[in-house]
Amino acid sequence: MYNVFEQFEIIKMWPIVLVEDMDYSLTNSSISVIIGVSMIYILVKGLRYYIIERRWEKIVKEVYILIYKLVIENMGGEGKKYFPWMLTLFVFIGILNLLGVVPYGFAPTAHVVVTFGLSFSIFMWVSYIGLKTLKLDFFVMFLPYGFPMILGPFIIIIEFVSYCVRGITLGLRLAANITAGHLLLGIFAGFTWDLWCTLKILAVLPFLLLLCITVLEMAMALVQAYVFTLLTVIYLNESLHLH
Repeated sequence: MYNVFEQFEIIKMWPIVLVEDMDYSLTNSSISVIIGVSMIYILVKGLRYYIIERRWEKIVKEVYILIYKLVIENMGGEGKKYFPWMLTLFVFIGILNLLGVVPYGFAPTAHVVVTFGLSFSIFMWVSYIGLKTLKLDFFVMFLPYGFPMILGPFIIIIEFVSYCVRGITLGLRLAANITAGHLLLGIFAGFTWDLWCTLKILAVLPFLLLLCITVLEMAMALVQAYVFTLLTVIYLNESLHLH
């Protein structure tokens, strides 16, 4: 890799042109998404219950419990019907984040266009659920109780802009954190390789540090997936209860 930004480049892996001027080619980004969806299906479909659980089944169970507690603690019993969606969201984003740490892998979540599309879709879904549940009472959130009516127009504008910005910041936060982590990993990997090519013995310590950074990046990938899911749960709860 000659440039640390090459890891974010979208490359056509399988050219497909079904209609003139309509390019449906598979890229490293779309293939990563397909892998993410396939892994979710394999994990769920392949899960079986035995008297003695296998190691990977214990991991799936812990993830299940983690997200279940997250939903219940923030939404109560009402959140049970949204739990499958939140679990899928966490696993999907977590897998996409981790794919960027794999050698020659690609993390679609490092691109703002991907995370923004995801966050905007969630924003529209949360708004739809709120409108469907509360009807016109949903708009009360833009004018909290207790404010003087003379300040009403200003408060409504501020609250409306603040609410709409969620659809941007949710995805922007994820993309920024994943990009920063991958850049740090790429820069340190390049430094370690250059040191190995010149003074091999001195590259041992940077290599060990690189392994530590890689583990840290994997942990951050899962943390960012958790934060994304947590914020989604909070926004959904606020839309349903006008907090």
